[in-house]
Amino acid sequence: MERPSRLLQQASQQYSTAIRQKICDTWEIFLRAVEEKHLTGLLPTLSVFYEQLAYGWACSDFIVKICIQDPSALLAHYPSYQKTFTRSDYSQRLQALLLEVSTQAELESILRHFRHQQLLRIAWRELQMIAEPDDVFSELTALADTCITESAQQLYAWQSLSVGVPKDKYGVQQDLCVLCMGKLGGEELNFSSDIDLIFAYPDNGQTDGGKQAIDNERFFQKLVQQLYKVLHQVTKDGFVYRVDLRLRPYGDAGPLVMSFAALEAYYQQHGRDWERYALIKARVIAVSNITFKQRLQDILQPFVFRRYVDYGAVDALREMKLMVQRDVRVRGLENDIKRGNGGIRQIEFFVQVFQLLNGGGDKYLRQRRLLPTMEHLVNNKTLSSKVVSELTSAYYFLRKLEHRIQIFGDQQTHSLPQDTLSLERITLSMQCADEHSLYLLLDKHRKIVSAHFNEMLSENPVSYTHLRAHETPEHL
Repeated sequence: MERPSRLLQQASQQYSTAIRQKICDTWEIFLRAVEEKHLTGLLPTLSVFYEQLAYGWACSDFIVKICIQDPSALLAHYPSYQKTFTRSDYSQRLQALLLEVSTQAELESILRHFRHQQLLRIAWRELQMIAEPDDVFSELTALADTCITESAQQLYAWQSLSVGVPKDKYGVQQDLCVLCMGKLGGEELNFSSDIDLIFAYPDNGQTDGGKQAIDNERFFQKLVQQLYKVLHQVTKDGFVYRVDLRLRPYGDAGPLVMSFAALEAYYQQHGRDWERYALIKARVIAVSNITFKQRLQDILQPFVFRRYVDYGAVDALREMKLMVQRDVRVRGLENDIKRGNGGIRQIEFFVQVFQLLNGGGDKYLRQRRLLPTMEHLVNNKTLSSKVVSELTSAYYFLRKLEHRIQIFGDQQTHSLPQDTLSLERITLSMQCADEHSLYLLLDKHRKIVSAHFNEMLSENPVSYTHLRAHETPEHL
């Protein structure tokens, strides 16, 4: 243990006294955990590991917590930290862990440990700048997709053994379709985010092959209830994801899951402009039958993206803009880098206005990711390259800071901490010279975003061209 201890001590010398003490205290506890679990043989001997370890502990209580609780999550998997994981990588690993699972309690435990193990890996890669920001967004999204999909499929299989497989009137097996909304839908998930989901199934019918047949609606309602519990419930091992189902039709008063026909009828008869806005990023996962995925997309697209000039939506978007601004004042969100003035939400709103108004005629505005959409708005001469460059720089900075704040304690927060030591550690994670430099950068980006947001939907915008709706066939 002498060499690892010496290497860590050397790596810690560059930090303040308070941070060095934090690293030293953590090392003692970590070593005891390593010895208790007989993992001393896995301790690396290279100095770069201890430089990264010291920096990780200096910047993140979450990394400290997982290393102490489960040192194997770091030591056994450290060799994979150089690799960017895909959905396939995550699926293979989780499926291997679930091979012998036989109860819902076991499923819940495995998922929570898997999440902690993989979030530790992602946080480490981001802090050490091993991964590019876009890779981090993709990995966080792929991890969530995998946890949702594998859980849903396992629960579906168990339930089918009891009550049979849901089928339509023609005998076609029915799938649970999961609509991912927001940042998860846009494949831009953050480190400690809620996941907004809507559930649907293709057609009514009943189960086949069980002891007693039940209708498809009952089957999928029970399945969604179990899936929500598996992902959302806090156990002794924590939770997998905070799941928000309030974006579904009728909100909290609505059913947990609806057939495609019921979903289509709702959006045609009762769908509101804010729901069109919310569905811009909607993405279907957990479906084994690709036909079902296409059917659901075909239902949603004409509701979200109108083929004609949608002047009525402009007034609704102006009202949404006012609500965003009122929300900052009423809820005291001035220091919130997501929802406050000049925050991430205002960049997203700025871009999605163009998508909602013009996406019916321009298929490239129907994509879910924010940054490629902004690039297209330059290519079609809707926005200037200067505007997009400013917003892109601000977006990357704000998302980086958002992740550093959330990696610090695995908390869903978007404000800088107020205590001196925590702020020092966040500043260190942002590679800023001091807190003053961090605040100067933050204020610079937020002022730029706020200026563009305030100009959006004004009577005489000057930084970008008119809000137009494309009607020519070549855009389809």
